[in-house]
Amino acid sequence: MVDPLTMFQMAESLHLEVSLDTICCRRAVAHFPFKDRDVQLIFVNVMPGTLGSCGLKVDHLEDWMAEQGMGPSRMVLEVTEREILDPRRFYAAVSRFRAAGFRFAVDDLGTGYSNLSLLADLAPEFVKLDLGFVQQTPAVPARQWLVESLVAFSAKIGASVVAEGVESPSVAEVFRALGVPLAQGYLYQAA
Repeated sequence: MVDPLTMFQMAESLHLEVSLDTICCRRAVAHFPFKDRDVQLIFVNVMPGTLGSCGLKVDHLEDWMAEQGMGPSRMVLEVTEREILDPRRFYAAVSRFRAAGFRFAVDDLGTGYSNLSLLADLAPEFVKLDLGFVQQTPAVPARQWLVESLVAFSAKIGASVVAEGVESPSVAEVFRALGVPLAQGYLYQAA
């Protein structure tokens, strides 16, 4: 067994990354533990190339969700900009998924992978702040001001901000005070 990063690197070297990404998406849906809770969303990382190449098809994803008793509105497809090779095809695919009811998140904002173009052009329902950015924010006032600005911008486009990598109550409190409504991390893991 290898870690996911190594597995995706191996798949990329064999030109199988779209197939692997599609398989991972299907498995995430099949093994989602909160199928019976209508308020729980399933967030799944999907490479932009998988959407842009039509490797993941809307009707397949709709079928997989239906098999688990869930509708498309319960799924959030998380993307970063690092691999958008054909923006026209990517955004055409986004339109098809959105029309079916799927939602989107910009993932890893603050790492250099996701930039302001993706944030503006995708108009996601969720903006996920990278865990490294989140962990450094409590000690750096300029980062805190940036978070407040992102919260205000996100509200204007109808998106919710999520702080990733929240591991302590003190970090959670900083982001609550900055207006970030959602968080994920070890602090919230099920006991």
